[in-house]
Amino acid sequence: TQRVSMTSMLLPNTALLGRFWDKPEHTTIVRTLDVPTDSLDNVMLANGIALDVIKIDVQGGEYEILTGARSAFTNSLFLAEIEVSFFERYAGLRTFGDVVALMRESNFDLIDVGRLKRYRYRNSFGVVNPGLGMGDWAGRLAFCDALFMLNDDALLERVGGDYPRGGPDLALKAILSTLAYGKADLAAWIFDASAAR
Repeated sequence: TQRVSMTSMLLPNTALLGRFWDKPEHTTIVRTLDVPTDSLDNVMLANGIALDVIKIDVQGGEYEILTGARSAFTNSLFLAEIEVSFFERYAGLRTFGDVVALMRESNFDLIDVGRLKRYRYRNSFGVVNPGLGMGDWAGRLAFCDALFMLNDDALLERVGGDYPRGGPDLALKAILSTLAYGKADLAAWIFDASAAR
């Protein structure tokens, strides 16, 4: 697309994006490419790797990546930062609610959101950014980064059980990862809950 950061494997939802400032220009398609794709589970298997933590930001294809990572959810993954959209910015995009439901099915809880982004509506008055909080409330909430973590019970089961990617190493990884996200209280809780292990 004209704005490279809005490039996607999905087509822009032009009818909807036309309501917002700059979005029609940003999402004008300037060229298309054919690219090979594969599931995350297949890529991990082919390369002999396992993922503990993942960050996914692929402009609308996050849900599909997650559905191709079922083995990772079951065997190794414990923390995921995922860009989620609140409406269908791209044709066929699965929204926030769909991603949260899929993560819950995999025993992951939503523990935080950050980098909230809004799209400002076009209008004949040129009004873009008024409102309370220096414009923080102006526009429509479009997307954010959502932080998911293996739920408390599932995490402690992996730490305390005989899982190939569990035990004390997992506890330490979870503590370090949550500290990296500024979650010192959660890191301390994980330490307390897994100290005997």
